[in-house]
Amino acid sequence: MPKTSLNVKPSYCPRWTMQHAVREVIQNAQDCRSLGGTAEYTHRGDTLTVTSTGGGSLDERALVFGETSKADDSRAIGQFGDGLKVALVVFARLGVAVRIDTGKQFWTLSVDDGVVHVVTRNKAAATHRDRVVFEIPGVSSEDWREWRKGFLFLCGDFNAGYVTPWGTVLTDSNHRGCIYVQGILIERRDRLACGYNFNRGVVTISRDREVVDSWNMEYTIRHMLGHAAKSDAGAAATVMSMLSNDAEDLRNLGNPTAVFGQDFAAKALQSFQAAHGNALAVSSQDEALKAGQNGFSAVLVPLALQKVLESAGLPSVNAAIDRRSTEVAETHSVESLCDDESARLGSVLGWLNAALANASEPAAIVEVVTFANPSLLGLHDSATGIVKLARRNLSDTGRTAATLIHEVAHRAGGDGTAAHRQEIERLFGLVAAARFGA
Repeated sequence: MPKTSLNVKPSYCPRWTMQHAVREVIQNAQDCRSLGGTAEYTHRGDTLTVTSTGGGSLDERALVFGETSKADDSRAIGQFGDGLKVALVVFARLGVAVRIDTGKQFWTLSVDDGVVHVVTRNKAAATHRDRVVFEIPGVSSEDWREWRKGFLFLCGDFNAGYVTPWGTVLTDSNHRGCIYVQGILIERRDRLACGYNFNRGVVTISRDREVVDSWNMEYTIRHMLGHAAKSDAGAAATVMSMLSNDAEDLRNLGNPTAVFGQDFAAKALQSFQAAHGNALAVSSQDEALKAGQNGFSAVLVPLALQKVLESAGLPSVNAAIDRRSTEVAETHSVESLCDDESARLGSVLGWLNAALANASEPAAIVEVVTFANPSLLGLHDSATGIVKLARRNLSDTGRTAATLIHEVAHRAGGDGTAAHRQEIERLFGLVAAARFGA
C-alpha cells in the first residue's frame, strides 16, 4: 500500500503527550463546526472517536508541513495548519494505532527507517463522504473525563462569564487559572483568580500551543477585567474583590483610569471612605509608618487598589504631607489683628503697592493666616495672585517686608530659580526708590 513520509522522526516535539495529540484532533473537528459543519465526540471502552463533517475530506497535502494554513480564516481555532501532522507523529511515537477515515481514504501510521509514515488505502468511489473520522485507541474513561475539561465547548459553558471584545472572563471556580483560546485550554496559571477564554488572534501562541508573549496576555487580561467592570455591576463587584485580595490578574496595573475608567475608581473610593473614613491607602509598612509619624491614619491595601483609589483623588502619603504643609488652619480678618500688627502690615503693604503702582504693575493682595505648618511664613497662590502671610510675621516690620516681597516675587518664578532671585532684588529696589526717593 502507498506510504507518505512526514519526513519527521518520532522524537519530534518531545514535550507533546497523548493528551496534546488528542487536543489537535478535537481542535480540527471543532474548526469544521466553526465553518458550518458538524463535530461529534464519542467514547466507548478505551477508544475515542472524533467525527467531523462539512470540512471536506483530508488528502495528502495535509501531511506536508507548511502546505496548509488557517491563518486567514478568523473562524478557525488553529493558525498554522500543522497541528495534525505533529499529532500523528506523537501517536506514532507512542505506538497508538490510530485509524483515520479521511472520506476518500483510510490512513494508518508506521515508523520505517526512523521516520514517521502514513499508510494510505483508497476507498471505493461510491463510499466517498464529506466526513473525517478519527478512531483513537488507548484513551481510558478517566483520561477522557479529565481531558474533556480542557474544551469549553464540551463542558457546556463556552461563554460562562463576562464577554468582552477580547474574549470571556470565566468566573466559574472550575476554570480558575485556566487560559483558553477559542475554548481550548492552552495553559494553567494557578495564581489567577479567574479563567480567560481569548478570541483568536488576541494572544500569540506558538506551534506547540504555548503563549508566546506573557506580558501581552497579562495586559489584555487587565483590560478585559476593566471592560467588564465598566459594563456590568456584578463584574465591578468581582473586580473590586480581586483588587482587595491582591489577585495576580491585576498586578502591574499601570494606569487605572485607562483600564477601569473614572466612574469605577470613584465608586471604589466611596466604598473605601465609607469603611475607613479619612484614612490614607498605603501599600507597604514603610508608607504606613511614614503616615503615622505625620499624624495620618492609614490602611494597608494591595498596590493595585492603592493606584485605583489615588486615581480617584485619594492623596498618597507624600501628597498628603505636602498638602498639610501648605494648609491654612485659620484666616484672620483685619479687624481681628491687634493695633501693632495692623500698623506693620499697613505700612509694608503701602510701601510695596506704591512701588508697584509707580512701575504700572498690579498691586499685591494679602490675606493674613495661620498655617497648619508653623514653620511656613508665606505662600503665593499662582491661580489667584493672593499672598497668604503668616500672622507671626507681623511681630516684626523687617520680617513682614522680607516675607511679603519674597512671595510677591513668585510672580516671576519658583523658589530657587534665577528669575525669582532677580525679582526679589528688583522689588526691593522699587520699594527703596519709592520710600526714600530715586
